Amino acid sequence: MGKASLNVPIESILAQQVLSEDNRALKVVVLENGFQAGVLSNLLTKVHHVPKDRITQLGPTCTDKQIDELLIKARPIVLVPKDLINYRRCLFRLPTGSNRLVAIQFLDGEVSSFPITCEEPTFQFKPGWFS
Repeated sequence: MGKASLNVPIESILAQQVLSEDNRALKVVVLENGFQAGVLSNLLTKVHHVPKDRITQLGPTCTDKQIDELLIKARPIVLVPKDLINYRRCLFRLPTGSNRLVAIQFLDGEVSSFPITCEEPTFQFKPGWFS
């Protein structure tokens, strides 16, 4: 896992972690806020050349219906603010042929990665899962 330094932005460390994870797994990146999600999305698409259609970005202004509609698309990378995933219903759909989800977050100065093997094609975190 990557450690933050004074010269390396958190988003850069998170992008490296996203890119290092299994390409077949759903990668759910939990961020402090929507602004940080936007920075990470731009970094992934513009610097690392991840196609935009492989990323879903959820924001605090999304309605529950919009969240459901966005997650139905089952894109392999989902960026979601911590408060949204902790307090709203987010039913993640795994990519076709995969049974793995990887939750990625920056906590206590370090990137944490939690692989989860799923028995169903969908997964929902329990409220308050992310600190």
